[in-house]
Amino acid sequence: MDHPDTATAAKPAPAHRRDEPVRFLPGTLLAARYRIVAPLGRGGMGEVYRAEDVKLGQPVALKFLPAGLRGDPDRRRRLLDEVKLARRVAHPAVCRVWDVGEVDGHDFLTMEYVDGEDLASLLRRVGRLPEDRAVQVARELCAGLAAVHEQGLIHRDLKPPNVMIDGRGRTKLADFGLAAFAEDVSGAEIRSGTPAYMAPEQLEGREATARSDIYALGLVLYEVFTGREAYPARSWEEVRRRSDSRPTSPSSYVKDLDPAVERVIERCLEKDPAMRPSSALAVAVALPGGDPLAAALAAGETPSPEMVAAAGGAGGLRPLGVGTCLAAVAAGIALVAVLADRGTPVLDTLDTPPEVLEHEARLILAAVAGAVVPADRSRGFTWEKDSQGARHLRLWYRESPRSLAEDVILGRGPLSFRNPPPLVPGMAGVQLSAHGKLQEYVRVPTGDEPAAGAPDFSPLLAKAGFEAGELRAVEPTVLPPVFGDARAAWEARRGETSTKVEAAAFRGRPVWLRVEPAPPPSGARISPAIYLVVGLFGLSLLLALRNLRRGRGDTVGARRVAALAALIGFLGHGLLNDPRSFLPPRVFFSVAISLFFVAFYTVAYLALEPPVRRLWPHALASWTRLLSGRFLDPLVGRDVLFGTVAGVGLALVDVGAGAADPAFPWWEPDLLLGGWRVPGSVLRACGPAVLLVLVCLLCLALLRLLLRKTWLAAAAAVVFVALLTVGGVFASPHAAAVGLANGLLLVGMLVGRGLLATIVLFAVDNLLATSVMTTRLTAWYADAAVAAILVTLAFAAWGAWASLERRPVEGGRSS
Repeated sequence: MDHPDTATAAKPAPAHRRDEPVRFLPGTLLAARYRIVAPLGRGGMGEVYRAEDVKLGQPVALKFLPAGLRGDPDRRRRLLDEVKLARRVAHPAVCRVWDVGEVDGHDFLTMEYVDGEDLASLLRRVGRLPEDRAVQVARELCAGLAAVHEQGLIHRDLKPPNVMIDGRGRTKLADFGLAAFAEDVSGAEIRSGTPAYMAPEQLEGREATARSDIYALGLVLYEVFTGREAYPARSWEEVRRRSDSRPTSPSSYVKDLDPAVERVIERCLEKDPAMRPSSALAVAVALPGGDPLAAALAAGETPSPEMVAAAGGAGGLRPLGVGTCLAAVAAGIALVAVLADRGTPVLDTLDTPPEVLEHEARLILAAVAGAVVPADRSRGFTWEKDSQGARHLRLWYRESPRSLAEDVILGRGPLSFRNPPPLVPGMAGVQLSAHGKLQEYVRVPTGDEPAAGAPDFSPLLAKAGFEAGELRAVEPTVLPPVFGDARAAWEARRGETSTKVEAAAFRGRPVWLRVEPAPPPSGARISPAIYLVVGLFGLSLLLALRNLRRGRGDTVGARRVAALAALIGFLGHGLLNDPRSFLPPRVFFSVAISLFFVAFYTVAYLALEPPVRRLWPHALASWTRLLSGRFLDPLVGRDVLFGTVAGVGLALVDVGAGAADPAFPWWEPDLLLGGWRVPGSVLRACGPAVLLVLVCLLCLALLRLLLRKTWLAAAAAVVFVALLTVGGVFASPHAAAVGLANGLLLVGMLVGRGLLATIVLFAVDNLLATSVMTTRLTAWYADAAVAAILVTLAFAAWGAWASLERRPVEGGRSS
């Protein structure tokens, strides 16, 4: 079987048969420009000559194409189109094609002349190449083939004779993109290319693709590393039979061959084109010394968590950098506390602990409704808005003849003064200001109460701080939340301000009174957030099952995230979020919440983490190391420390917005109760960060694919996070500032430092911005501030200790 000869072989004698006359003798001048020096080769693809370009004074190679092109205008046109594309390939590992010409009816190409020898000749002389030299040749060959494919060309005839090694040992790919059109029409070799190096799909007459070149590349690499042909064949029958067998493993010939070499060759020689590497670049990076992560990405694969963990480098920090970060954290915490004290005057006047306020509430209920022994009672702090929209801190206290938890409406949030609604006969509640003044009283009448004559609201009005002489009766305008057969309303003017009070009674007994009544809440309905959660869970379940079927799911990481979710659900949203935490019904409810969180977090993680691992793997490097137990890894420490600094910075923005705008939501008022609610709040602050940041990272990666440019994707992600942060509406300039600050910091941290740093940022911001921060750390309400400061300092200390450039870290432990 004849092999079409390379256009740039250096040794003419072995390349053609001496008993056949050459077309042009040495010294012949063609087209008044090219003087023939010597024939270089002959084959089914035509004849190749070394020539001198007398006009430019440099050597060239002239390749005269088969005579069959002369009588076929269509094939000749296709050749010209192909040469136009081939001229665009400018790469050090590719022989250049300069032009196409014609002389005496003979079509020829002018090509770069390489002073060296072809790879086939080299392998005949030395056998296999040493592994380090073979890897170098393989990399350069892959680079040249990748450059060809990048221009939309397919070589179709990749083989050792078409690979040149020049005088300086550099590899160059020759004859690319021509085999498809310079077809040999002599019967057996009617298919373009050389049968011994054809991919199975080419032998079967199917269309050749770039992955067909990858198959031929695998055959060439087999010879380079072993010195043997993968499929020795001297006839068509032998070539056809190879489709039913696999070649002998390269390590059978070379005992100390690097396993990475054998893996990449075997992948290139897969029968199914879809199973081969997707590009020559994927082959190059999979060779020894390459980047496995880049290899997986170039091959269109999802890199494994272990591969992602290996990315990112060491990541340590110098002592000066660590000290600067710690100083920034300490200064930031102090400034947050100062802003918090100035952000609301309530903190300066909170001298009444919740136990005292609760006692006052019980006295009010006993005085108005009579002494009863309720089956259940609860209390909490909340923000309430008056009719002008101003926020005021309130303590609420409720009693009920049955468990309050039985009547809580899921779509309206957790247990509060208005959830469950006052519907059960005998249910009663009181709201007091931070200074103990009555703000609202409500009691559901039982229906069997005896008439008490004319309603007397004076005890309630006195508890609200009003004197009889300053109230003027007005027309009632607000419907009470409970049934009453009599209504009343008053207005009191104090200086330039006026206060309105609405009340209702049933059979002469007060059932409702509220100072500065706001419009009543709308009827109970399922929150739109519930539909969003259900829809997200359903979509995540489908994606998670798909990822698991394809072997992409990080099941180890998912189990560890599930353990965190169980802790958050059982304690943060369960036992530590209710004053009746350790009663059996509450424990059962906590278990149910925990199972929900485990299911939701696990499914969402299995659905969202694999595509992020594929689209933005470096962002997961430190996070994956953390999940694998490498808590003292320098990269983990660095990202934790940077995230802590950024989280304190974002908390400054949030608390500063609260100080500048009293209507802006700020800290979580229930933390004033202290006790077990504080660790529960810590868990609730840190828990959602994992899921929310993972969603933001996936959105950023998808925007990058959609918009093509990182800066444009980042800008769109900033807007998305800003809208998400402020609920989709910029209620005020301060809210807009907070939203944009959240977006800039979160997206900037995602792009710059990745998932773990952004999770820490989110958690620290939640800790500091939702806690009751104060400089008065001895105050009764300072439990939350102390806890938030300690946890933030713990994050900073962990990051500082792990990130210090002290000693090498092996296996996740400091040695």
